Amino acid sequence: MLLSFWLFPFITLKVELEDISKIIFIHGVGEGVLKDRLHDVLKSHAQVKHFNNNWQQQFGFGATEIFLK
Repeated sequence: MLLSFWLFPFITLKVELEDISKIIFIHGVGEGVLKDRLHDVLKSHAQVKHFNNNWQQQFGFGATEIFLK
């Protein structure tokens, strides 16, 4: 999957280069296909502590907060 191809190296690279503890991934609302695939990928990623898709003032339900280890 394309999402897995570019998301994994991005998270690993950013964690190694900088002290980043949170990423906000903006996926939009739509039919939820991208959000669902993103969540599937994040569930098994070693660098991800947890993530949520709670409503946010700025993005509504169209963004996922990813908390890194």
